[in-house]
Amino acid sequence: MKKNLLSIIGVAALTLYLAACSWPNLATDVPAVNAERTAIPLVPSRTAVIPPSRVSPSATAAATTTPTVEASLPAYLIRLTNPPKDMESYGLVYDPQATPALPPSYSVDMPIWGQHLPLQVLDHVPRFIAYPPPPARKDLSAALSQADCAQKSPWTIECTAGSPVLDFDCAELVVPEMDDAGLDPDIQLLAICQNPLEETSAEQAANFYRRYCAFRRDVAYIVKDKDAYRLIQTPAELKTLLLPIDTPDQALTYIEMRTGLTAQFTFESDPSLLYFQDPVEGTHITETGGVFTLNMFHFTRCSCEPWVNSVVLLSVDRDGEIKWLGAEPWSMTTGFSCTD
Repeated sequence: MKKNLLSIIGVAALTLYLAACSWPNLATDVPAVNAERTAIPLVPSRTAVIPPSRVSPSATAAATTTPTVEASLPAYLIRLTNPPKDMESYGLVYDPQATPALPPSYSVDMPIWGQHLPLQVLDHVPRFIAYPPPPARKDLSAALSQADCAQKSPWTIECTAGSPVLDFDCAELVVPEMDDAGLDPDIQLLAICQNPLEETSAEQAANFYRRYCAFRRDVAYIVKDKDAYRLIQTPAELKTLLLPIDTPDQALTYIEMRTGLTAQFTFESDPSLLYFQDPVEGTHITETGGVFTLNMFHFTRCSCEPWVNSVVLLSVDRDGEIKWLGAEPWSMTTGFSCTD
């Protein structure tokens, strides 16, 4: 029995040995092409050629002092570092018949132009003509302190409990930027009172302009009249402060508070802007037969750039009746910002 078992084991072992000897050797019998296909070299071959796109510019380029824009940069980065100098690159079209939307109804910060503009971009920096500003604004910090309020940032005002200003229930108190020289010496413009907008057309017509973009705000004014505080919510109430309009300062204050447009008296050249007018004249006021004519400025602050800024021409008579005489673009931005 033991001899038979040993014989069987011996035959099996011999069979396995012969099979192993006859099986293909993977290291020598597989074609060479397969070995190359699976090989992973640790270093490049001496004859390897680096593609031109991988060659470092510093290895081949001569030294230069001229700034260059790498061709492989994304298009938006190329435009950011070297913005185009023509309006067409920004989707704008020259159209001498283009007209603005005046007065701005949706918001004073929204664009008043579409894609068509009545002027073309200049190929040079324009001249700027400055005009003297009105007298300095009254001291706001002292007036706020008397009302138990204080300016907390360049734009915002906060009041403590018990302040008479809180009685007006304003969602936001904003620092006024209007020129107040046209107001009576006993009247102090204290703050802009902002609240979420009223939706009906009748309520909108009864108010002043609106500010901002998606989250618009209706505007009112808080003034200190001698020792009392008043909320000026409507154009009719504004007229009680300023009529009759007999001086350029009164005309300017009335227009700023009524429309939300900006008076700008001096300028500095800005390389990030493209210009449409030469010269660009600062705000100034002329009077003919009791009617004051002013050139004010509209600055777009909503949607996405380019933002087109405009000169707006208006007139106002002694009774506070305003006529919108027209507008022209004077500059445009060339960035990528969006404001909602």
